[in-house]
Amino acid sequence: MFRSFGNTMIVMVLGLMVMDVSSHEREDMRKVRITQHVYNQHAQPFEKYVFKNQSELWWGKKTGTVEFGARFLGYDDFVIDTCIPASYPLFDRPAHEIKSIVAYIGSDQYAIDRVDLLLDKCSKNPADMNFIARTTYDEGKRLEQEKIESGRTVSAEERDTFVVVGLFVRYWIEKKLPL
Repeated sequence: MFRSFGNTMIVMVLGLMVMDVSSHEREDMRKVRITQHVYNQHAQPFEKYVFKNQSELWWGKKTGTVEFGARFLGYDDFVIDTCIPASYPLFDRPAHEIKSIVAYIGSDQYAIDRVDLLLDKCSKNPADMNFIARTTYDEGKRLEQEKIESGRTVSAEERDTFVVVGLFVRYWIEKKLPL
């Protein structure tokens, strides 16, 4: 009886160890990797999302309620004072230029890799939109700094591309698409 009990305990302990290891592996792996194909499948609804954000920002700027609206939605001072204004140049562009940037990301592997990297980082705390805004902003600034340190300049279009990459991450998380 003790031998049977001992064997049962060993099997249970080994089973728990395997379950523990596999659960850690699952935590480190997202269900979906962002590829050009996956991005392009979402390009049209994402483009609508971008233009919805542009419209909301335009009305907020026109009525002076950007800060009020952002605070109402729970955004912190850093997002209000830094992240949101960083998007103004993008949203001041004509629609065809914004569409061009959205389409460009779908054809550029480096941009797709940035989206995937940011989703990895943001999936650690997907319920906190301040964390997501800060993380995407910081990554954009880090990429800008890398270019500057290598002696290259960062164009306005590149900055706006970083913003659109961050918006795609926000879109993905807000739509509760699989992480």
